[in-house]
This record gives sequence, structure tokens and C-alpha cells, in this order.
Amino acid sequence: MKILITGASGFLGSHVAKACLAQGHKIFGLTRSPKSANALRDLEVPSGKKPNTLNWIGGDFLGLPDEIDGVIHCATSYGRKGENEKQIFEANLDFSVRIFELARKRKAEWFINIHTLLDPETNLYSAAKHAFNNILKSHTNEISCISLACENFYGPGEPKDRFVTWLIDECLMEGGPINLSSGGQFRDFVYIDDVVEAILRALELAKTSELKHQEFAISGGKPLSIREIAEAICEIAAPQAAHRLKFGAKPDRKREFDVNTIDLPTPKNLGWEPKTGLIEGLKKSVEFERKRLGL
Repeated sequence: MKILITGASGFLGSHVAKACLAQGHKIFGLTRSPKSANALRDLEVPSGKKPNTLNWIGGDFLGLPDEIDGVIHCATSYGRKGENEKQIFEANLDFSVRIFELARKRKAEWFINIHTLLDPETNLYSAAKHAFNNILKSHTNEISCISLACENFYGPGEPKDRFVTWLIDECLMEGGPINLSSGGQFRDFVYIDDVVEAILRALELAKTSELKHQEFAISGGKPLSIREIAEAICEIAAPQAAHRLKFGAKPDRKREFDVNTIDLPTPKNLGWEPKTGLIEGLKKSVEFERKRLGL
């Protein structure tokens, strides 16, 4: 199949692209800058298979065929890099609408949208994501759409500004206090490979489904407090750093939430469930960071 993947050079998008390439699909990866495409520069071709095809395209969509089979929309903006409200709204709603319109014009049969588990009133990011999801619901007579709501996916190679990798690095590197919030908030982390598997299952379902919009919640299935997660990370990465964890040194964020705040079906119809437990996943992440840091 010919598949357009947005955010293909990002953490989630690059893993999805690699998995789709391994299945023999022709991938068109949308990226903001060629310099950010390093995540997929060295792809291993599965034994016995011909080299797969990856094509990078920019915002002008030059090089994208007139007809594609489907879109996996991974691109997003959380607002963690200093984006203003207008930029967050444009990235998560305006750009998403543009991609969906492109899918319709290129005669895509299905559209997989990476949604959010957050309540729409949590922040501008979640409000924009829900607004786009509502737009998808209004076009169910044109294209098969599946929205996968997930948060807090983690794994080797994730950006260093995300909680798990940031804390692993803080524990591994000798330093002063590691200032944290109270740690009382609950989160449900899910390993990156499990999220990718859910997306692949959704792809298969979308190909065979009638024209409609479906939503599923993708989670690890075992919510833990931030304190429990932080202590587990420290125990695996550097037990001697436990005394450096300073809970309550930072104020809790405004409009804080616990786990998912919207009610969605579990992905039983996908035949999916998480396979990687938190401790196993954290061990893989710690091992990756040790190698990256040369420890």
C-alpha cells in the first residue's frame, strides 16, 4: 500500500514508518525539515525482502502520488517547545484538517488519527485534538476513520524533554537534587512498540471496515502515581540516586489531571492488548540511555 505518515521523523511516527516498511508498504513521510529525518536514515531491510521504499516529502506535498491508500496522522504539537497558543492550535487543528482534505483529494480509503485521552478542557492542545476528531466524525460517509487516543507512550530513543527519558538521564548523571512535583498524579504509560502494534491493527481494521468513525483508548492498563513511576525509574537506572528525588519541590501544574479523562472503548475489536510491562519497558529505556550517554 501507499501510505502517507505525518510526523514521520518524530518519535512515534518514525517507529510507525519502520514497522510499515517492514511489512512492504511504500511510505511517504511528511517532515518539516530534511534535517529532522535522521530517525529513518538507516533502515534495516528484513531478511529475504527487497529494500522497502521511503520517500520524504515537505509541506508542498510534491512527490506524493495522485492516489494513496491511507494516512496515519502522527504529527502533533504539545506546546513543550515554546509554541504560542496560535501555533499549537494551527498545528493540531488547522494542519490536521489540511491533511484530511489531502487524504480525500488523493482518494485515500482510510485515515488513522492519533488522538488524545485528555478531556477537551484540559488545555489548548487537547481542545484542538477534540475539535479535529469531531470533524472526522462528520465525514464518515466518505472515508473510514479510526482515532486512537493515547498519552504517555515511552521507549528507547524518545525525546529527552519527555518525563521518562529526562528522569533516566537525571538519575544516571551525578548531580544535585532532582526537583519533582508532589508525585500524586496518576498516569498510564504504554510502551512504544505496543502503540505501534495498535496502529498496525487499526490499519487492518480500517481497510475492511464500512465507512464510519471508530475510537479506541490505547493504554498500558495499569495506572501508577508519578511518584511510583519515578521511584521505579530511579531503582532501575541508579538506586544510589534515590535520595536526590525531591517530591514537592515543584508546584503541581494547573488543571492537572489523573490518567485518561474521557471514556472510550478498549481496543478489543483490534485484537490488541499491551505486551510490555512498565518495568520491562523502563529497563529497555535505561539500557538505551546508558549507551547513548556512554556509561
